[in-house]
Amino acid sequence: MKRDECKNQKKYTDLDKEYEIEVLLGIASDTGDVLGIPEYASSKTNINKSVLADALRGELGSHMRKYPVF
Repeated sequence: MKRDECKNQKKYTDLDKEYEIEVLLGIASDTGDVLGIPEYASSKTNINKSVLADALRGELGSHMRKYPVF
């Protein structure tokens, strides 16, 4: 039965995972996600391809992230 599938949790825990993200630059929120009240950057953000490439490279690999507050 499908409801017993939760008993197989350990089988899934160690599987590789892949995430796709969308990023809004120059904005944050009180909840750490897009559903919160926006807090806009106080100055203009200038991003060039080199800065963006460096930031994206920094996201490759494994990371531990905090969950959003809400």
